[in-house]
Amino acid sequence: KDYDDLVQDINLEDITSSEHNANILRLLLNDGQYWNQELYILEDELDGDNDEFIVGEGDDLGWLGYFIGRSEVLQALVVDYLPAEGERMDALMRGITHNQSITKLSIRTDIGDEGFENLGLFLRSENALKYI
Repeated sequence: KDYDDLVQDINLEDITSSEHNANILRLLLNDGQYWNQELYILEDELDGDNDEFIVGEGDDLGWLGYFIGRSEVLQALVVDYLPAEGERMDALMRGITHNQSITKLSIRTDIGDEGFENLGLFLRSENALKYI
């Protein structure tokens, strides 16, 4: 997908499984000031905060990766869960490699071979990462 060409016409409710997740994409898209600039990608809700993206069946992780990659304020990314479908996971990791603001990255799940290749690209790029 060419996300740059499609982003102007995207309906966030069409690419997410919940209004909560759509709101997280809005924060990333608009560089939201009213959140803690951390994002947790989870299988199940922890405390319902606006920093918890709960991966559901309707979530397009390629778009999540795109918005993470374009965010200029996201400081911390914690990946606790990714679905087993490699294509969804790979699309997310490709997007993340474009981010320049993340200072702390924690991956606590299997991201697969291509995910590790993309992570390597991210680690070699000029970015703000200090902690992994």
